[in-house]
Amino acid sequence: MTLGMAMALYFSPMPAFSFVDIKPHVLTIEQIIGAFTAAASFAVLFNAPVRLLVSIGIGGVLCVFIRNLLTVEFGFSIPGATFVGAAVMSVIYVKVSTWLRTSSTIIIVPSAIALMPGILYYRFLFDMLHINALSESGLLHMVQNSVTGVLTIVSIAIGVAIPNVLAQKYLKARKERRIQQYLATRHINDGQ
Repeated sequence: MTLGMAMALYFSPMPAFSFVDIKPHVLTIEQIIGAFTAAASFAVLFNAPVRLLVSIGIGGVLCVFIRNLLTVEFGFSIPGATFVGAAVMSVIYVKVSTWLRTSSTIIIVPSAIALMPGILYYRFLFDMLHINALSESGLLHMVQNSVTGVLTIVSIAIGVAIPNVLAQKYLKARKERRIQQYLATRHINDGQ
């Protein structure tokens, strides 16, 4: 699909969009609506239960809002802010998944999809198709787009995985302690 869109852009007389800044400068309601729609739509593609679509959409809004807040207000880079947004959403949704009686993966992964840097890869492919006509600065922007895109995807993966792994380890240790407590008190009332 990406290659098809890049080829369509290649053959259309559209001006180069590679130099337009994609970093958000203000927080808007359109970002919230877009994040909700993206997360819920990808949840439908992943065959998530209908009862979870609103929760997944809210997770998408949460992680995109945190990312945009960190980039706008605190000057974070896109990969750094993406990592924090994915990690915070993942930590919260590990607990929310127990309330919703579902696997945490089912609600965390589609929520994090709203953070994907698709425009960076479109720019990279578009520039690859026009590589013969690129100047030095255009070539630098092409490399910058691809590196930022890769780092953002790695940030999403680590931000989603690490809190989930740590939470699972904590929950497993807590379950083991409860089992040991139950085993220690199982014969207290046997003699009465």
